Amino acid sequence: MLLKNKVKEKSLTKEEMQEKIKIDIEKIASEIIKIEKKPLLVLYYHQNNGEIKREDIEDLYGELRKRLKKLSTEIFHMYLTKI
Repeated sequence: MLLKNKVKEKSLTKEEMQEKIKIDIEKIASEIIKIEKKPLLVLYYHQNNGEIKREDIEDLYGELRKRLKKLSTEIFHMYLTKI
């Protein structure tokens, strides 16, 4: 589907190809979100041959914890305003 134009893409630089892949992934993710009507977490590691390292996992969990804390605080404040 997205790789139909292989001949055209061969003339792209490595950076341009990585950017195109990133855009393609974002388009596919958006379509999945529309179809499933659910949030979607996409982890894309173009460096290190797609290998996820311990530091990456720690960063990911740190970011998830931070966002969950913010979200739970917002929900708590919404609840308090309704009381």
